[in-house]
Amino acid sequence: MFNFNSKCSWSSLVTSFILVALVRVSSAIFMTKDAFTWYDSLIFPALTPCNYTYGIVWGILYFIMILALCMLLETPKTSSQSTTLWSVFTLQSIAQAVWSYCFFGLHSVKYGYWALVATLILYVIFVMEAHKVSKKAAYILIPQALWLSFAVFHSYQLMMLN
Repeated sequence: MFNFNSKCSWSSLVTSFILVALVRVSSAIFMTKDAFTWYDSLIFPALTPCNYTYGIVWGILYFIMILALCMLLETPKTSSQSTTLWSVFTLQSIAQAVWSYCFFGLHSVKYGYWALVATLILYVIFVMEAHKVSKKAAYILIPQALWLSFAVFHSYQLMMLN
């Protein structure tokens, strides 16, 4: 179907790793011991994954994101495409950090839910913009869109229970 043997220079790979690491670190800042104590006190819906699942899934998704960003960095694009693509990537990354702040920092399931909805919308726009530049990169970004969709559903249920 697709040949995913896209070449990726070391500079693009390192840049992609740094971008994804920045997203991860900016989200992790609010995950304190107090935040986990609060999280454990919540009432969870039946479809809540085990806690260790999140680390595994996000590890895989961040790896995929590194590959996709590397492909996008290596793919020729117009100045307009590049500006739009990286602007939306930045906005969805900020939205992820805002979700972490709202949910873990403010201990607000409601604000966290709405930040997650914004994250999903911006992420879908990012995938659509990526598709204009590299279909391969866009396709491998789909699992994260699916995970974020599940997260929105789960967050809504969490909001209703708490």
